[in-house]
Amino acid sequence: MPEALSKIIYEQNDINILEKRHKTAAKAQSIEEFEQKIGLVEK
Repeated sequence: MPEALSKIIYEQNDINILEKRHKTAAKAQSIEEFEQKIGLVEK
């Protein structure tokens, strides 16, 4: 897992955001797609 992504996940304290990201991750075909969907990187 990229360091920037790991940092964002581990520093998040809002359970609602974590649940949304968990669902987004389950639907993503790759880490890159997940990062795009959560706005960490642009397409």
